Amino acid sequence: MAVCYVAIASTVLGYSLWGALLARHPASAVTPFALLIPVVGLSVAWVMLGERPAMADWIGAAIILTGLAIIQTRPRRDRSAPRRAGP
Repeated sequence: MAVCYVAIASTVLGYSLWGALLARHPASAVTPFALLIPVVGLSVAWVMLGERPAMADWIGAAIILTGLAIIQTRPRRDRSAPRRAGP
């Protein structure tokens, strides 16, 4: 059952959703969310399997979430606008 889940459900669903996101948004906006894979895995193992993550795991997850928040909230430069020449 686990092999069927990994081979069918997670792979097909994961790649389908990833492809749909890349079709609608630029890769630079979508790719940083791949950093959430270990955070989601840690959380699912904690909630569904009752595993007890170590403090280092939580610190790593916090660093990943902080970095992702910084990346997503920083101002974006409009690359289509012409650049001004310096003085």
